[in-house]
Amino acid sequence: MSSAGMKTFLADAVLFDMDGTLTDSIAAVEAAWGKVAKDMGQDPALVIAATHGKRAIDNLAQFKPHIRAHEMDDEVQAFEESILFFADAYNKHGPGSRQNSRIATPIDSSVATPALSCDGSKASSIMSSRSSTVTR
Repeated sequence: MSSAGMKTFLADAVLFDMDGTLTDSIAAVEAAWGKVAKDMGQDPALVIAATHGKRAIDNLAQFKPHIRAHEMDDEVQAFEESILFFADAYNKHGPGSRQNSRIATPIDSSVATPALSCDGSKASSIMSSRSSTVTR
């Protein structure tokens, strides 16, 4: 049974692209870290360079040491959701989209972005880099 506008399908496998191999996600990830940098009054280029290849939870603990251990899951979730926001803003989907989707960088525009705070955050059952905790 499916809801209006939703379809049900069966699949033998599901493929997740967690590292940008299949979909070029670097622009969205860099925009999200750039926003974190600007929110902290830091140079986005330096923050982006320092965060590349590391887990979000470790980067947030480094750059935002004031985040308490019990707040970290919500912070990581908000950060990961901001990557999705920027991915949609860059709209890099489908063949040939790379050359057709150049827009102003969202961190430099007046586009509203998700706040990186625990306000309004919801618990998630999805396992990700949030599954580790930072002890202070």
